[in-house]
Amino acid sequence: MSLEKKIIGFDDGKMIVRMTGDTDAARAAVKQAKDAGWDRHNVKDDLGLRLTHRLPMIIYHMLLKESGIKPGNTQEFDAYVGKRLATGEFDAFRVYEGNL
Repeated sequence: MSLEKKIIGFDDGKMIVRMTGDTDAARAAVKQAKDAGWDRHNVKDDLGLRLTHRLPMIIYHMLLKESGIKPGNTQEFDAYVGKRLATGEFDAFRVYEGNL
């Protein structure tokens, strides 16, 4: 996946940066996982984890910025991402359709 940053200007002493990224690889990975049946038979692995979604870094960055949560606060951010995934806005990136 490519992530591109471009400085587009300055406003009140703040730099305005536009970030763009390609989401095709994540969408393809979700389609491949669903085609393999991971959406129906998604069982936990040895660590108790399951494949629920494939979010591109550009989406993670957008959610982190939008949430106002400081980087490193993973539990709070994971809860926020789970709530946002449940809204249906990011269904293209969800593998497991059950409750998160």
